[in-house]
Amino acid sequence: MPLRLKWSYTWPEVKADFHSHDEAGNPVGRIYKTISSPTDEYRWFWTAYGQLPGSRRSVNKNGHALSKKAAAEAVEAAWFEAIEDLARAR
Repeated sequence: MPLRLKWSYTWPEVKADFHSHDEAGNPVGRIYKTISSPTDEYRWFWTAYGQLPGSRRSVNKNGHALSKKAAAEAVEAAWFEAIEDLARAR
């Protein structure tokens, strides 16, 4: 599945850290790779935290994935699901 949001480096010097924005340029989420414990392998952590368009509500979901693409897809799924939930509630 192709990604739908704009993704870019959070910091240019850190190659395993990205953030996303919606079409209006508002922040949506972040993914980054790190080791969660000394006995663990690298994982991609993700968080979706953006304020929903036209609302005071925001997304607040997070987790981890085994790949960069899976983490980005999780952020996007949380974001677009929250938008759909908001539309149904109106």
